Amino acid sequence: MTRVISEVVRRLDYQDGRFARIVSRIIERWDVCISYDDVKVEALIIDVLSELCENSGVLSEESYHNYSTIRSPILYFIDPIDGSHNRERSLPYFSISICKYVNGRASASMVFIPDWGTVYLADTLRAYKCGPTGTSEISVSQHRKKKNRVVSMFKREVQKLPPLHEKVRSISCSSIELCLLAQGSLDAFIDRIGYEKQCDVAAALYILEKAGGVFCYEGWGRSVTLPSEDWLIPRKLIAASTEECLNEYI
Repeated sequence: MTRVISEVVRRLDYQDGRFARIVSRIIERWDVCISYDDVKVEALIIDVLSELCENSGVLSEESYHNYSTIRSPILYFIDPIDGSHNRERSLPYFSISICKYVNGRASASMVFIPDWGTVYLADTLRAYKCGPTGTSEISVSQHRKKKNRVVSMFKREVQKLPPLHEKVRSISCSSIELCLLAQGSLDAFIDRIGYEKQCDVAAALYILEKAGGVFCYEGWGRSVTLPSEDWLIPRKLIAASTEECLNEYI
């Protein structure tokens, strides 16, 4: 992970040195918490935040539900583990997500996928992928015809639809699937049933936004905004590489 950490610092330090240090510290400490459950992983993240950024607000899925913290000038919005069921079965499709807000606006985010040795990042300008083979700026795919598209969709939703032209993939981890959309591997993410909590997708949606993607999220619309008071309620989400593609699935 040493190379990944150095790349995180290199990419983020000029924009947000503190967030770079937070991401680096979490990656460094992952070996300590490989066997931790979601609550203990959350505790480790909170320890890092307490050490590096006192007096910041925190909202997190497991234990930190005090909504009044959104009034803090700096807020960290956390999903300690997205894809818990995958992790319990030793499947490598789970992530740690953090979205940082400054004065009410998203300003940086990370999605760390430990079993891939990979972290996706976004600052106010760009989105990046840092992994074992190096670091690159990422962007969504160009528009493809339906027969050439690869979309992410839940099995339950696929079963309700007539035969699709698109190829369908699902790994049951929304944050990772949205990052794959951001890097151009997928063309759309479709959840019309409503499984996505704001903490699950905030960081990945900000990465997608900076990679040039678009989305329509129930309650938020088309941009990453502050968590709402009912942020733990699952919602519908459709995301795509282009506006034209998005409109086909809404």
